[in-house]
Amino acid sequence: MMASASLFDRWIARPRWRWPGWAICTVLLCLPVVLAVAEVGLAAAVRQPGFRGLLIAPLVITYIFLVSPLLTRTADQVILGLRPLLDLDEPSFLALVEANSRVGPGRERRVIAGGALLGALQVLVSIGGWPDSWQEAYWLLTTVALYSLLGWVIYESFVGTRLIAAIHRKINRVDPLDPHPFDAVGRQSLLVSLVFIGGISLSLLLIADQPETFSRPEFWLVYLPLAMIPVAIFFLNMRPTHRLLRRAKRDELQQVTRQVNASSRHLGGLLEQGQPTGNLAAEIGALMASERRLESARTWPYNTTMLRTLALSVFVPLATIVARNVAERIFG
Repeated sequence: MMASASLFDRWIARPRWRWPGWAICTVLLCLPVVLAVAEVGLAAAVRQPGFRGLLIAPLVITYIFLVSPLLTRTADQVILGLRPLLDLDEPSFLALVEANSRVGPGRERRVIAGGALLGALQVLVSIGGWPDSWQEAYWLLTTVALYSLLGWVIYESFVGTRLIAAIHRKINRVDPLDPHPFDAVGRQSLLVSLVFIGGISLSLLLIADQPETFSRPEFWLVYLPLAMIPVAIFFLNMRPTHRLLRRAKRDELQQVTRQVNASSRHLGGLLEQGQPTGNLAAEIGALMASERRLESARTWPYNTTMLRTLALSVFVPLATIVARNVAERIFG
């Protein structure tokens, strides 16, 4: 769909061949297991402090490789769903997409480098210097890769938001009583939120090793803000649509209200003069019914099912930890 594919599109979201990415993910996941088993054996490796933590970065990297094509397809569906609302011919539409989705390779490389630097600093500060074991070296390598990829994903998300906002600015005709053309925006917002929750759950599944984790204040200081981020993503992603629908609803409601007031005054004048009113009363009733429909029209492109799904999914990371600790207590 994008007129100008970025490096992220070509390498992660829409690669010509998917096997190189999956091969890298497989190596990253298997390497610490193989090395640990060769060094101390499987049973001892599983009991080693921090062994599970070594799998967090490669698992999240694999997760990003898995969900990125799905998110990209969903973004394309949003653009295609909004296309009929634009009074633009095809060349103008493609030019709009090109202008607002163009990503300079130099910027992407700087984002990748910045993420790599941040990841390296985080690990080097944690271990107090350069790695002196294969575990620390592996942790450094995978953390650098993860932070680079996360920075890349965040940057691409901003680019996608820029395109959607530009398309909304070009929409001139909106029926506030029919928000269905924007349903794809709501589905995309929910999907992005659920993907974020999935990443949190995946990380917490390996981080929370002990039941006493729940009694640590620092756990809740981290978890509670994390739990709110998907909710913020859900609504922030729909803000351009909300503003557009709210403006259309306000303008049409003002127009209908003026018609109701004018017709009511006209009806009152006819009644005072004793003149026949014809169908005027019925017309006022129809206008008032339209006014009530407009007042109740939704301006956010989500429904009750989406909101319920989001509310329940916020508790998935916590439920993941609880289930894991219960299983460990039962099965030792």
